[in-house]
Amino acid sequence: MNYSTRNMTARRYDLDWLRVFAIGGVFVFHSTCFFAVNNFYFANTTTDVVFLVLATFFLLWIMPVLFVISGMVTTYLLTSLKPGEVVRQRFFRLIVPYIFGILVIAPFLVYLNEKTMGVFPGSFPEFYLFQYFHGVYGFGGSFALFGMHLWYLLYLFIFTILAIVIARLFWTRTSRRITEHSVQVLELPGAIFLLCIPIILTSFISYLEPEFIGRTSTGGWGIVPLVIFFFYGILFAVDKRFDPILQRHWKTAGVVAAVFIVLYAWTIGTGLNNTVNPWVMCVILGIASFSIIVFLFGLFHTIVHHGSKLLARMNEAVLPFYIIHFPVLVFVAYYVISLQLNIFLEYLLIVPISLVIILGLCALVSRVSVLRWLFGMKSKKKERPEPQS
Repeated sequence: MNYSTRNMTARRYDLDWLRVFAIGGVFVFHSTCFFAVNNFYFANTTTDVVFLVLATFFLLWIMPVLFVISGMVTTYLLTSLKPGEVVRQRFFRLIVPYIFGILVIAPFLVYLNEKTMGVFPGSFPEFYLFQYFHGVYGFGGSFALFGMHLWYLLYLFIFTILAIVIARLFWTRTSRRITEHSVQVLELPGAIFLLCIPIILTSFISYLEPEFIGRTSTGGWGIVPLVIFFFYGILFAVDKRFDPILQRHWKTAGVVAAVFIVLYAWTIGTGLNNTVNPWVMCVILGIASFSIIVFLFGLFHTIVHHGSKLLARMNEAVLPFYIIHFPVLVFVAYYVISLQLNIFLEYLLIVPISLVIILGLCALVSRVSVLRWLFGMKSKKKERPEPQS
């Protein structure tokens, strides 16, 4: 790969900070969902439009940003490791915790959901032994094949395999020429926003087929738009010209994002999304999400240039934090909501209590070798510097 390429050995600290920032956003997003969506894991929870708007804001950019980062990181790995080594590394980092999650963590989440909904009145041991492994959750059964929130790990592994194929195509002579010409077009003022179009089109495809490829239980997005975001990450990584493109447009993108975020949140908050033409909603969604991507990637690349010990520790804890945060939030919310307090007071109790427990569990995981392996962390004895991870 010798065309317009970046230095793949230099660590992108801006991506590390942005990933930590996005994972923090995932925590806030999930904490609001209990009061933004009716029957989110618990029956008869009180909702408020403030939480709905807040959840909508995070939904617009969290998973898009994380999948763009993942596409970039996977591409960096492919320039320093053989494809087989990348698959092996990703298997232990993603699939091992995914399998652990669907066998140990997800059953608890499904049980609480089915218990509060009156689907299964028995105890947790009874549920695990006699109910959990029957059928697929979300399709009439109980087994969390997609791992509840751990679907993210499964998708990343599948997308890694896809990235190996895409990367090989990128690095052929014909694909290089196509990429060269495409980036030349995208270098024109404002042309970067043409990348909104695939997001709009795939979002509409998801709307047309909501039962499978359009299921939005995966972070509010269907699988097809997520593939597009991952592909954009690969594109951003293989050509260094995207860095100045994003830096030139991030301020403009911030203004565009603010306008379309307000517009999208307003339609959701007022319920107009149920009556507005789906094409219009997909256009607003596509422009808002991509503009946020340009804004955040340009902003972080502009202001972040160095790492730190704090960043290294947070970056290492990103995966355990993601795996642990949701079951803890659900557990804490289950008991806090049962107190039937003011909705905002409940939220102010759930967030700090959950955060303390999550950070404590992450600290425990980081100190126990077996837990490090189960939660996708590298062995301390085998850790070594890598371009990205």
